[in-house]
Amino acid sequence: GGLSNSVEYLVLKDKTGALLDSINASAGWPAGDNSTKETMQKYEGAFVTATGTPKFAHVPSLAPVVANAKSESGSSSSSGSSGGASFFAQESALVPQKEEVAKPWRMNIGRDRIILPGTPIELSASFDKISGASYLFKWNFGDGTIGDGIKVTKIFEYPGTYAVVVNGSAGEVEGVDRISIEVVDPEIEIAKIVGGQEGFLEIKNGSKREVNIGRFRIASVDKSFTLPPDTILLPKTAVKFSNVILGIKDYGTASLFRPDGKVLTEKMFAVATSTREKLLADIEKKILDLSRQLASIISSFK
Repeated sequence: GGLSNSVEYLVLKDKTGALLDSINASAGWPAGDNSTKETMQKYEGAFVTATGTPKFAHVPSLAPVVANAKSESGSSSSSGSSGGASFFAQESALVPQKEEVAKPWRMNIGRDRIILPGTPIELSASFDKISGASYLFKWNFGDGTIGDGIKVTKIFEYPGTYAVVVNGSAGEVEGVDRISIEVVDPEIEIAKIVGGQEGFLEIKNGSKREVNIGRFRIASVDKSFTLPPDTILLPKTAVKFSNVILGIKDYGTASLFRPDGKVLTEKMFAVATSTREKLLADIEKKILDLSRQLASIISSFK
């Protein structure tokens, strides 16, 4: 229930029951005005009468007016019930003005990356849009090269860890972001080749981390196949690529090219002795058949 206007003793304790503060109002409250409904508030260790706080600021933010100010007739008056100081809100305090705080301009170029040498990496900046602003982005790839624009493509030639930094601006506001790109030596090899319609080419990743061989090219003597983007080899695993998919049946030498055109690894296609003998026999038979056909054609003209 509510508090009485007199004969009250108010105690404030914490959750452990320890006394924090108390006030003895057995002879009446030291401040507040029941007729105007102004409340009693504590200010600098003393109780004062001021406008209720649910819709107004607490007394430290209001302008103080000393109690017992002289009236027009020259006599003094008090707005408090027991002579406490009275505080009245100035007009500006009745409607608190919110100060506008400028939000920082945000931009981001994503997460850290791990790539192979000679592999193109595409980077782009995302950022807060500002109406009417012109945008400018300057990239530093950490290897002595730079770039411009929202989107850039970069190829790192040598293994290492590079700090990529982009400085951006939108009109008069600016931002900066950075990521790390680790370029690792590949432990990739062509592990096995099986020729023919039902054969395959097997590529092995011998490292402890996954590698992306998207856009790498598998080539034989006269045909090649470019692996689609984001072809991932998991750590310590091997993947078989079907000859049907690759469009390659006879290899000779199989090579795996980096996207920049340099050979990463290659393997000779060793034909088994029995298979070689069969091929030679087939060739000899075809030559013999052709010789007979040619002899028949010549004899028909005699």
